Amino acid sequence: MSMPNIIRNRAKIKAAVMNTAVFKAIQEELGLFNAYISGFCPRESILDHKSTTSGISDAFLADLRKRGMKFVGSTTIHAFLQSIGVFIPTSPHLHITFKRNGRHSPSHSIEYSSILRS
Repeated sequence: MSMPNIIRNRAKIKAAVMNTAVFKAIQEELGLFNAYISGFCPRESILDHKSTTSGISDAFLADLRKRGMKFVGSTTIHAFLQSIGVFIPTSPHLHITFKRNGRHSPSHSIEYSSILRS
């Protein structure tokens, strides 16, 4: 606890341990964490202009909290979902194009299991 580069908040340390147990319980219940994620997310990616939270991240968070997770919020969940391609951030300064079956498309199918293998 005396090292300045580590988390010193005991509640956060306990939450990290509990969150790991919740994650493992979800994996044991459903086989893969991917199956859990797929229960909240559409098969097609969503173009997301400025959101930091969404109905999907709120529902995901509510279930995680019901299962016992702590120190996690809807913004963190939304950022995670962006990182695996559920939400595609867009900006007027960026031009992002996705191809699906050789054609340009504003959305694309995503296979979460290729991203999260546990």
